[in-house]
Amino acid sequence: MTENVLITIKGLQFDAADENLIEQINIGRLSEINNKIYVKYDEILDGENSLTRNLIKISEDSVEITKRGPVSAHMQFCASEKTTSLYKTPFGSLQLSILARNVDIDKKKEAINILIEYSIEVNDEQISENKIQICIRQQEKAENLI
Repeated sequence: MTENVLITIKGLQFDAADENLIEQINIGRLSEINNKIYVKYDEILDGENSLTRNLIKISEDSVEITKRGPVSAHMQFCASEKTTSLYKTPFGSLQLSILARNVDIDKKKEAINILIEYSIEVNDEQISENKIQICIRQQEKAENLI
């Protein structure tokens, strides 16, 4: 089964000097295959003219986010595990270590709500604390809320 969904992503990043908040809303497609949920959507990043294709893969206890385009990455979030990711941008690449302290996945009929709390390290030095909230709901039901 594939259906149109509305994806709301709110991210909060704390580093030594600042606190940055991002929020984006995208329309995508949700599919469920072998007890895993796949959500695909496209976005145009600030300052870029080409699309970045995104895939969110939701398992029972982990979330993976893959980006392909001017910015490319494959980030895995598994509670209490440290994973590594190569984060490529038009300005260069970074080898990131991601330590997810909390991965909360709440699947309900009307929506999937995900909360991930994690830190990012570069060269074994912590550079930020992060929180990301992802809400995925059927597009028709989301339009009724507006």
